[in-house]
Amino acid sequence: MNIETETPATTRRLAPSEPARFCSRCAAPPPAPDAERRPAFERVCAACGLGVYLTSPAGPPPSTSFIVVSQDLQVSAVSQGAERIVGKEEKVCGSPVTSVLACPDGEAALRRALRRAALGFREASTLPVRAGGGTATAHVLPCGPPRAALVALIAV
Repeated sequence: MNIETETPATTRRLAPSEPARFCSRCAAPPPAPDAERRPAFERVCAACGLGVYLTSPAGPPPSTSFIVVSQDLQVSAVSQGAERIVGKEEKVCGSPVTSVLACPDGEAALRRALRRAALGFREASTLPVRAGGGTATAHVLPCGPPRAALVALIAV
């Protein structure tokens, strides 16, 4: 992902890039459109059948371990890779994001980054987080539809 540093180590403005579609569950991209059988914008993942396709203007997520957070700061999806970090999707979905992620920089910093991404601001925030007893770097990016924040988790 091409990014331009705006302030050190926390917020970067996203450079223009090709939007990417990926599954909210397995992170697989959708298959190429087939004029005879498959519409170009199907919603349910053809690879796993469990997730829906999301689009990120920042390109694909930098990790297959990610969660999707709605504008009201509730966890709305957990990728297979993130389950080992934050817990099983069926237990985490619908929970406030602050029940699964804690930020040493403060809850306000985490909420601000998530809200900005969920509102569609073209900035990527990088924050340290604690989740499931471990630490990770969270890359917060916009995604949708519907508009949401994509939180890619990279273990430290």
